[in-house]
Amino acid sequence: MTMSSRFYLCYASQDPNLFIVMVLGGLWHGAANHFVVWGAIHGLALIFERILKINGENKFLPVKLFWYFFTQCVVYITWIFFRAGDVPQAIQIVKNFQNPGVYLEEFTYPFVLLVPLFIIHIRALAFETTGFPKPGIYEKSLLSGLMLYFILSIQHIETSFIYFQF
Repeated sequence: MTMSSRFYLCYASQDPNLFIVMVLGGLWHGAANHFVVWGAIHGLALIFERILKINGENKFLPVKLFWYFFTQCVVYITWIFFRAGDVPQAIQIVKNFQNPGVYLEEFTYPFVLLVPLFIIHIRALAFETTGFPKPGIYEKSLLSGLMLYFILSIQHIETSFIYFQF
């Protein structure tokens, strides 16, 4: 048997390895179930990406936008599991997404902060895929100013650095 005929074995074994490494990465962050779930979701997302061969080579803007939003959603949901006190609390937070009014007042500033960030990403994708003109100095200045304003306006919200809690 030649090496080339066993190549599929090596390729197939990478998926469980990715999953195991990500679960162990979750355990490394803390010996709690929610960290393990965080790592497991990341591992499953990596396997999903490999199976579908989603590697950013598709230059069609709507496809890139879809995968960009999908990736962001997966990452944001896993962050919930990372920061939650336990798995039931994280699941309750995810369930509350069906009722956006629950968090509307508390997260108004972060959502507003995402608007200029979203515009910056869309403009970069449009330039990269369609040759849309690069943002000029005025556009960059305006978006940077908006981001700075929003960041400074939410400074009164105090959050502790997670690694200081150990």
